[in-house]
Amino acid sequence: MFLLVIPLIFQQNGILWNTLEMGERMPNSDHAESILTIREVAALLRVVDKTVYTMAQRSEMPAFKVRGQWRFKRDDIEHWIEGRKADAVRQCEPSNAIDQDDQSIPK
Repeated sequence: MFLLVIPLIFQQNGILWNTLEMGERMPNSDHAESILTIREVAALLRVVDKTVYTMAQRSEMPAFKVRGQWRFKRDDIEHWIEGRKADAVRQCEPSNAIDQDDQSIPK
């Protein structure tokens, strides 16, 4: 006797899924996991959904809309996070912009 398993493809939450035996499900492609929703980005950043929505609206983070709903490429968000970290490090470094012998600064 043999078991014939025929996967069924369906869509849920904007992602195509394959059903496998024993109720196991997995995304149809790795590409689906590279696109994030507001809720997923908010969880990644540990902020509320409204913060991500507002930042996307103001073009403060890389985002795009699909039929009126915000979506984010995982690679873009990870690159954006690294850029923000680098900016924070630069802001913490001591600045050499002010010369101790500068005559324009009152002593």
